Amino acid sequence: MTGPAHNPGLARGRTMIFGAALLWSMAGILTRLVETDSWTLTFWRSSIGGLFLLAAVAVQGRGLLARFRALSPVGWFLGIWMGIETVCFILAFTHTTIAKALIIIAINPLLAAFAGWLVLRERIAGHTVLALVATFGGVAYMVWGQFGGGSGFGDLMALTVAGMFAVVIVTIRRFGDIDLLPAMVVAGATGALLVLPWAHPFSVSLADAGYLALFGCGEFGLSLVLFTAGARLVPTVEVALLGLVESALAPLWVWFAVGEEPGERALIGGAVVLIALLLYTLVDWRRTRLVPPLP
Repeated sequence: MTGPAHNPGLARGRTMIFGAALLWSMAGILTRLVETDSWTLTFWRSSIGGLFLLAAVAVQGRGLLARFRALSPVGWFLGIWMGIETVCFILAFTHTTIAKALIIIAINPLLAAFAGWLVLRERIAGHTVLALVATFGGVAYMVWGQFGGGSGFGDLMALTVAGMFAVVIVTIRRFGDIDLLPAMVVAGATGALLVLPWAHPFSVSLADAGYLALFGCGEFGLSLVLFTAGARLVPTVEVALLGLVESALAPLWVWFAVGEEPGERALIGGAVVLIALLLYTLVDWRRTRLVPPLP
């Protein structure tokens, strides 16, 4: 038996979560490039992502229908929960300002840390607390002075997203035997069905169809494959912390792709988030390297 320094899955899990956050950060570019309403975008993002994940389940073999019949109640709950969270995310960004939504959703690591301690009894180290403060401060600086506008309903939806995502992380960590790919197919189907009454699926142009395919397969489908695999291997609070890479990088991609300048605050705040996460990872790596193997 070995100590945490010899856990090969931790580095792999961190890489997967970082990859998922990197894909999530592309949402801003694709949202700018797609010329359709948010409901239609959400419908196709969820539908195409769900089909991508369904294909992944089929490629794995082991019987497509059998995998869904064997999905546990917790797996169905997780899929439906994540589908609802997708819709809440859209409602947050359409009923309040992006700045307010970002800052509210950025409390997710704090909620995840508390949930991980309460449910899983995961300890929160001192350097983790410092990383929580630094990353939240970085996001706050990014959007400082842009809090005006929006509505209480939109703010509530953003807070709901933060809380729901914490539940997702803890559920994956707590129930390690969930067959996650079928559960994510359920998430895609749930999100698509929920927004269908307000969507206009056949109104998209050919150019939009290509962007929506990238949105569904990459930003939604592949990111969930990476996230659900990595979340099994990484402590709850660290999963949430690494997810903030999305907030730090999103303004940069929009700047590079469509020339929308993020401003000085976004650049400085994003750099604070990334540096804090880098230092956190280095400190944690050094800390675990100094821990001798258990007998």
